[in-house]
Amino acid sequence: MKKKKLLLVLCSVVLVLLIGAIVVSAEDAGEIMDAEPVGDGKLTVWVAGNTPDIQEAFNQVIENFNQNNPKFSVTVEFIPWGDLSTKLTTALSAKVGPDLFMHGVAASAGFMGKDQIEDLTPYFEALPDQDDFLANLISAGSVDGKLAMMPVQVTNYMLIYRKDLYEEAGLDPENPPATWEDLAAAAEKLTKRDDLGITVAGLQLPVEGADVEMAYLPILRSMGGDLLSDDFKTAAFNSPEGLKALRYYLDLFEVHQASSLTPLPGDPTVPPIARGSAAQVISGQFSLAQIKTASPELYSQVAVVAPPAGESGKPSTMSSFSGFMMNAASERKEDAWTLMRHIVSPTSLTIIDGSSLFLPPRKSLQSAPFITDDPLFEAFALGLEYGAGNPNIPAWVEVRNTMVEHLVSALNGQSTAEEALQAAEEAVNKVLSQ
Repeated sequence: MKKKKLLLVLCSVVLVLLIGAIVVSAEDAGEIMDAEPVGDGKLTVWVAGNTPDIQEAFNQVIENFNQNNPKFSVTVEFIPWGDLSTKLTTALSAKVGPDLFMHGVAASAGFMGKDQIEDLTPYFEALPDQDDFLANLISAGSVDGKLAMMPVQVTNYMLIYRKDLYEEAGLDPENPPATWEDLAAAAEKLTKRDDLGITVAGLQLPVEGADVEMAYLPILRSMGGDLLSDDFKTAAFNSPEGLKALRYYLDLFEVHQASSLTPLPGDPTVPPIARGSAAQVISGQFSLAQIKTASPELYSQVAVVAPPAGESGKPSTMSSFSGFMMNAASERKEDAWTLMRHIVSPTSLTIIDGSSLFLPPRKSLQSAPFITDDPLFEAFALGLEYGAGNPNIPAWVEVRNTMVEHLVSALNGQSTAEEALQAAEEAVNKVLSQ
């Protein structure tokens, strides 16, 4: 038995080395070994996504758990993101379904509001290494003081820019803009045009959909504003800070003419920064893989920094994540938490995040080789200290879509910035009052 256990540990270490992880002992890595189940030890977990890298990573994580804890038997099912909400709604409404399931943080408030997921606070507070988790992510995953989910796959939005285009424009790529005003001035210099319009946007901002809010939010927060009041009961963006942030956004199109309302040249299925038609964007670390795939020759010319600091005195980045929640109807909650601890252990997170270009939610993993081997990826991880997510409320998606509708109307010249914010405030407050 001892030889078998030693072999399992050695295999785990070899796997970790292969994907560039930190080499640590099983105990230091928080791995669960020979756990005694409270119930029958039979657990079911639903994982969001069914791409080969996701399946390979999670199958390995679950296999490690089953092998290290022979009295448990965990079954994993991979659910395509497009089917996940429908399947969960049906299962949770019937008080059945998996013991643990994965979803985005935006869904957690709705589940918590219907008492469909367990409050993880008492479990989390008993963790000896709870301080290793980034506090802003734990806060973002909480609803009314209750921890709704444990973060696993994190995304952070940073300023990505082309160093070679900086040099062409007479800018110093080693000293990116420190203020939003400097960024706008740089964007104006970086913009290229021909007779038909912009060919390279100096700073391309989103013009439709949820991405508009994700780009507007860090500007708003760095200028001292926010989307909602502290109690999440009323809109807060129709403020001097909100107006300044929206005018800044609009001016990049109208005054500086450094962002384009019409499609930029190149393959529309490839993001502008990856196809060479934008000198700067605010985007997540997934853009790195897109650049490597679409324009690998440009990768060495890319740099990543936090967006500028505004009146608040510090940068603000938009961060979001997916993670795991516990089904409130599970009859094996203690055993489900044992599995949860394994999934969010350093070794498991290295396998999961190291194979799929997600950022880990643990501070200790910011120095892991799969992070530090690529300075651009490392910049996204280090920028998480400035990260803040969207308000975690059940009505968030409707609130966001309502607000974006009015922001886009200002972008398209159908309303002024003042009119857009006023109309958005009234519409959002109506949603929040329901």
